[in-house]
Amino acid sequence: MVAGQDDIFEEGEVGTLRRLLSHVVIGGVAVLALSLSSPFLALLTAVTLYAHLLADLVWDVHLERERGSPDVPTASRE
Repeated sequence: MVAGQDDIFEEGEVGTLRRLLSHVVIGGVAVLALSLSSPFLALLTAVTLYAHLLADLVWDVHLERERGSPDVPTASRE
C-alpha cells in the first residue's frame, strides 16, 4: 500500500529543500548500486527519478507562486 505524504508527515515537518535533497541522495545511491548489476535498470531508474524530481520542482514553484513567495517571481501582465 502506498501512503500519501500527508499520512506520513505532519504539516511543516519536512521542508521543500530537505525533501528534494533526500530525493537526490536516495536516487544517486540507487542509481549507483543498480549500475553495478544492471546498467539498463540504472538508466531507467535515473530517468524515472529525474522526471519525479522535475515534477516536484515544478509543483513546488507553482505552490510558491500561489503563496506569493518573494523568491519566485510571477509574470508581469502589463
